[in-house]
Amino acid sequence: MKGVVKERWNSFLGEECPFPSKTFRKINSYEVQTVICTEKKIFLLDNHGTILQEKSLKTILKKQDNITTPPTIIKQKETISCVFGTKKGHIVSFNLETGEQEWNNMVERSIQGTIEYDPKDQELLATTEKTIHRLTLQGKIKKTVELEEINTANAIFFDNKILLSTDQGACLLTKKGEIYWKYPTKNKISVRPLVIKERKPHLLICSDEGTIHYLDHNGEKQWDFSLEGPTLHKPLLYMSLEQEERILCTSTTNKLHAIDKETGSECWSLMTDFWINTQPIVEKRDEISIAIVGTVDGKIYCIDIDEKLETTFFPGLQNVLDQGITYNSSLSKDISKEKAEIIFTKEVGSQIINIEHLSHQNSILCLTRTGQVINFKIN
Repeated sequence: MKGVVKERWNSFLGEECPFPSKTFRKINSYEVQTVICTEKKIFLLDNHGTILQEKSLKTILKKQDNITTPPTIIKQKETISCVFGTKKGHIVSFNLETGEQEWNNMVERSIQGTIEYDPKDQELLATTEKTIHRLTLQGKIKKTVELEEINTANAIFFDNKILLSTDQGACLLTKKGEIYWKYPTKNKISVRPLVIKERKPHLLICSDEGTIHYLDHNGEKQWDFSLEGPTLHKPLLYMSLEQEERILCTSTTNKLHAIDKETGSECWSLMTDFWINTQPIVEKRDEISIAIVGTVDGKIYCIDIDEKLETTFFPGLQNVLDQGITYNSSLSKDISKEKAEIIFTKEVGSQIINIEHLSHQNSILCLTRTGQVINFKIN
């Protein structure tokens, strides 16, 4: 199968973009908009690439302050807000309809990772190196927890508790800040864990030496797998055509790996020309699954991940004898093994920060570090 990438539109922001973009649907509408944070500005684009807002934050961000997190989108009944953190410890909420600031709180240290949103309990979770802060959607701090270990990735909500990624491993806290369990790792955890939602949720954490750890909700290891190098982004869980759950992981060894969720064994791996710098996305098309990733050297890969490896062999002796004088020497094929195959690639000319799938348009949105926002349709 070969495909064609057709560019639908291309916008240039004129600013370096260090953080992933975030798309969302407007309230009571199918229209999709995209929010992008640079270090000093917020951009809002419509689904044709037109810049609707370009908000400078000079009045909020004093000298030597800048945005340090990607945007977090909060959708309520009548409003859509964008929340972000800064180097000086500001946590800020903007109304995306009006472009006006809703609130601005400040803590003692730089905000890192991503600000988490829990729609069930209607609260936010902000992470610094040595503290975590639970906030209301109005910006009021509900609880601050001082940490013994150093946070190395943002804390997340997990099983109605808070999961920390630290320089010593994973640690689950109650919302009051009490330790529920700890799981030590060989190296620090720099990548946001993947929560696998089941009757009892499971976790996939990636330590920096390149080991993936699959844990149950009690922090007990189910299996681990070595990627032979660190991963830069959270893995992805997808379902194969045979309805078997697979985990897609990238690594700085220029590889994309597919791992069986139940056993931790590798199903296949595929080499790219450079580090993959985006979380994989998977879409179903023409009864196959396509993984899409972007690399540091500015290349988009579209990969058929439902390929089967054909192994050719001669029939056994008994099969030859059974055929008698009508012996058929034709070869047999075994297609039970999985593999992946690159369908096509597309050069965009700059480091790719993230890729998002826009299902309603059957297209993908690509953001580069130099500020290009490109919408592609894949045929």
